This record gives sequence, structure tokens and C-alpha cells, in this order.
Amino acid sequence: LLGRAGHYATDYAVSFRPVIAQEHYEQQEWIRGAPRAWRKLQSDFIMLHVPEDDEWLGFRDVRAVDGQDLGQKHRTRRLEKLLGEEREMRRLRDEAARYNIGEIERNVNVPTLALRYLETAALHRSNWETGEIEEIDGVPVVSLHFEEIAHPTFVQSHSLRSDVPARGTFWVDPGHGTVVRSRIHLKESGGAEGDITVTYRLDEGLSMWLPAEMDEVYTPDIGRRPFDETRCRAVYTDYVSAEVQTEELGIRLTQEQQEARE
Repeated sequence: LLGRAGHYATDYAVSFRPVIAQEHYEQQEWIRGAPRAWRKLQSDFIMLHVPEDDEWLGFRDVRAVDGQDLGQKHRTRRLEKLLGEEREMRRLRDEAARYNIGEIERNVNVPTLALRYLETAALHRSNWETGEIEEIDGVPVVSLHFEEIAHPTFVQSHSLRSDVPARGTFWVDPGHGTVVRSRIHLKESGGAEGDITVTYRLDEGLSMWLPAEMDEVYTPDIGRRPFDETRCRAVYTDYVSAEVQTEELGIRLTQEQQEARE
């Protein structure tokens, strides 16, 4: 089962082409057990895989914050740079994170992040255990639990300059290895934690399983739990390929950019 799921995650990354979804993202900051701040983002969410680094990147081209339209003046130029230059991709990813609320700074809220732990080449980095047979949205699945043991860890704390080990669960279709749901729990050495659960659904238009919902909970140091935390929920709809989107926007990529995407 683990081998089948590993092959699925590996093939998923290798064959993945950039896609764009409509993302509706809500965040709530809770202090002393009561909600203190809210944030609602409406974005074009661009998701892609960078083969050179075996890394998943996500960029929120935020269109509206708390109902306030930000305008689309520079959208075409930013999308062209995003698809064509790796350094620009990371800068734009970090820039989009500035709309997050809560005390924990983060840019790991990319729905496909957990898949990296399941790829065949990474399976040895974690301890694995088979769980129960369950059902998600009518699909029979088997849970696979993991705990990252390799160093350095995939996720790093920039503020503490330290490892952030992960543990979590994949809910997998035992027949094909398809990931129907993933959960990843990250813990800093300073005590801060993050928990990200993603549910996938089959997109008929693109003929692939894509993230449909992402639920997150971020908590600060242990002494302040369970009263202080940031809760987030993102819903993804209307997926299209980035190639189609660039054509609609009239973006002309260079030959080098086109070859990189191919």
C-alpha cells in the first residue's frame, strides 16, 4: 500500500502542470478563547511543482481582502513572472503571506505540501504505520500514518533557524494509491505548532484529483494553549490550467519559458 501511494505521489508531482483555482480563504485569530480578528481573502490561487527542488509552490494573487477589491492592474505581469522565473515565484509566495493574520508567520499553507513526504524517494525519511479502513465522500480509504525522522527536515523555521519535524496521515484509495485526504502536523522547537488538513476531489475537467478544501490551525507556545490560536479554512473551485489562463490574459512567454513549462 505504501509503495502504491508513493508511486502515485511521485507521478503526481512529475506530471503536474500549473493550475489556477478560485480560492475563498477565511482566517480567525482567537485570543484567550474568544475571536479577536477576522480575515477573508478572495484570490486566484496558482499551484505548481518545481522539479529542480522537488518543491510545491503556491501563490495567492489576492483580488479582495475583507470585501475590498484590490484591483487587477498588475495581474498579467505578475503571472508571467511567476510562471517564468523561480526566484520571482518564491518572492511572490512570501508576498502573498503578508495578508495572513495571527502571531505565527507562515508560508507553508500550500495544499499539496504534504505530498512531498509521500514521494517514493522520500519514504525512508519517515516511520510509517498502516491505520484503519475508512470512507471519505463515498471513497473507501486506508490511513497511512507517518513521522518524519530525517534531518534536516523538509520544513525549516526561518525565525529559529531550526528543523520543524512533521507527522501526519494520508488517507489513500488502496486500489490506485490515490490520496483522498492528507493531514500534516508541524512543530517548532520553540513550541509553536501548525496543523493542515486537505481534502482532494476529482476534477472532471482536468481529469485529476485536486485540493478542494484546506483546514488549518496554528498555535503559539505551549503555555498559551488552548486559548490562543489561528483557525483558517480555504475552499478551491473552478480549476483551469495555467496555460489556458495565460492565453486568455494575452501573455506571451519566451521560448525558454515555454520549454521550462513543457
